[in-house]
Amino acid sequence: MKGQSIKDKGQIKAAKHEIRAGLRPSYLALATCFVLCTSSLSLASVWTTDGTDSLLAQLDRIEFENVSINHAGTVTLAPALAPTALDDAAAIWQTAADHNGNMYAATGNQGRLYRIRPRSLVSGPPSPELVFDSGTGEILALTVDASGTVYFGTTPDGKVYRIRSGGKPELLCSTGESYIFSLLAAPPSTSTSTSAFILAATGEHGKLLRITPSGKATEVFTAPQAHLTALTWLVPGKELLVGTSPDGIVYRLTFAGGADRPDASVLYDTPLNEVRAIATDETGRVYIAANAGENESSDSARAVVYYIDRSGVCRWSWPAPDSTVFGLALLPPSTSASTSASLLVATGKKGTVYELDTLGRFSVRYRLKETQALCLMPFRGGIWLGTGNPGKLYETGSTYADSGYITSVPYDCANPARFGKLSFRANVPLGTALTFATRSGNSEKPDSTWSQWSAASPQVASPPRRFIQWRCRLLTSFPGLTPELRRVDVYYRPANLAPTIKKLDISEPSTEDAAKGVNKPSRQVTWDATDPDSDSLSFELSFRDETQTSWQRIGHEITDSRFDLDTRTLPDGWYELKLVASDQPSQPAGAALTAEQVSRPFLVDNTPPVVSDLKAVTPQRNAGLCRVSFSVQDLLSPIAAARVSVNAGDWQTLEPDDHVFDSVTERFTADVRLPSSVLGLPSFVVGVWVADAQGNVAAARTTARWRE
Repeated sequence: MKGQSIKDKGQIKAAKHEIRAGLRPSYLALATCFVLCTSSLSLASVWTTDGTDSLLAQLDRIEFENVSINHAGTVTLAPALAPTALDDAAAIWQTAADHNGNMYAATGNQGRLYRIRPRSLVSGPPSPELVFDSGTGEILALTVDASGTVYFGTTPDGKVYRIRSGGKPELLCSTGESYIFSLLAAPPSTSTSTSAFILAATGEHGKLLRITPSGKATEVFTAPQAHLTALTWLVPGKELLVGTSPDGIVYRLTFAGGADRPDASVLYDTPLNEVRAIATDETGRVYIAANAGENESSDSARAVVYYIDRSGVCRWSWPAPDSTVFGLALLPPSTSASTSASLLVATGKKGTVYELDTLGRFSVRYRLKETQALCLMPFRGGIWLGTGNPGKLYETGSTYADSGYITSVPYDCANPARFGKLSFRANVPLGTALTFATRSGNSEKPDSTWSQWSAASPQVASPPRRFIQWRCRLLTSFPGLTPELRRVDVYYRPANLAPTIKKLDISEPSTEDAAKGVNKPSRQVTWDATDPDSDSLSFELSFRDETQTSWQRIGHEITDSRFDLDTRTLPDGWYELKLVASDQPSQPAGAALTAEQVSRPFLVDNTPPVVSDLKAVTPQRNAGLCRVSFSVQDLLSPIAAARVSVNAGDWQTLEPDDHVFDSVTERFTADVRLPSSVLGLPSFVVGVWVADAQGNVAAARTTARWRE
């Protein structure tokens, strides 16, 4: 359908003014691609719509009209569509042109054939002429032979009709079959320049019929499948490709000179149920459109286009986003959007026409108002396009629609956000323009609670909401020019969220270190904090002892996630730490948010225990033992270890009288074995060593004498 007329040329002028106020007439704002970033300043987040991931990957969620989207995601105006309405037609199944440029349209559900005369021969829009009316059923098959004779087949009565040049429809053949899915003319004879026969693909018995100009029908091939659904020449007159349903097989039939029946082989067996269309080019490329059956698993693709070479190798396949592929048409380089030949694919569900290049990359050429794009035919530098639900015939040429639009998917900012500017990257020739509008809301799907569309030029005027959506209108005053939109950036600042402190720990001396008397007065304070907005964080650390209510700051503007606390600067006692996390480095003054967490109480004890009442009682010299007893007391920490040594000999480990180190006061009594070196001495020195749970150590000694 042709784009809406630009009633107000001021739109173009205003858009031109915006271009001049930007960078240069041919280019608009270049936005640097980045995701949410933070530094010492508060940066906006940005939602970028750029390329295939943003547009082509979300075709089922975006809205557009009169625009095309190429394989890289660039948006342009689509070629203009000139519609021709056909009365009461539910579907345009096939189109074909005779030698005089008359276009024929085969329709359903009333089995009618229309003729549309060339625009060059009529004044005003061409009016379709009803040339055949069966009153019921479908005309699924239509072709024109080398002499310009038009052939069409009716379903479900299985009849083939023809219209000779300047004549009226006449019955050529009653096939005896129910369905005629495809008709294909034989290549012209070198002597007569006419087609010697046409081929008819039929159902429900899988027969391929050769029909001569006299109306005689001869069966030349029968497939195991019920329906022959598509015909095309791979090598005109010599190799024929036949598609089937069910099973989705493409047969290759080779016609040898003088043979009554062709040699049949399978070129390709698709995994789907139905071969709907086949297209070939002069290099031997074969394109197959196949659809899944109604009962096939929905886990696999419902519609696929395959590229097969002459040897039957599948070079690539493309799963169509739509549920059904109806038609294929090869475009020459002069008509396609690329520099080489490309393939048009007509699909159902949303009436989308795709364009595939030779590498299998897809573009969107049209999205129609009708739900089904059924058939395609390149003709004289343009394309004829037939639709279903309802049936309409479109003609397109080399000019662009004068306006179109595309609407993005709603973007979730996670929380209500303030919006900044909308910038974009585009090629905008003079005489063309792009205009943008946005709307916002708090529901994922736009509804009546969303704001109205408001212009973004470039400031976004939509109110702060969680979701935002943009719409771009493409305009041109010259049918040969179109703007090219490549990228859109919407800047926003989401509502600031407070940081989260997951844990706050302070190191404690290990039991092993304490038992060795290793005192570590420097404690490592560590924490784990995050910010949901990915803001940079700074930290403040404070302490208080258990008798105080106020906090004393010991660290400010800390950017690391650790702090070394020297407990020797604090009196002994029980303390708590408080950590405050702030997103101030990424937020302007007055906008920062904080989170805080208090540590578990921890003990500061740098005072050693006290040894008292140390006694060493020796029995007779020949006993070799010395009874050592003493008491140990600490003000805060439990006793963790005790040892005894005689005359600076090896240490011997002691345990308290109650067998458990569990108190700040412990009593020790032990019979200490004496080394033989002291047995001959009149006295010896007994030394004891103790440590508390913080690794603080104390020692004492006494002199022992033998009892005679």
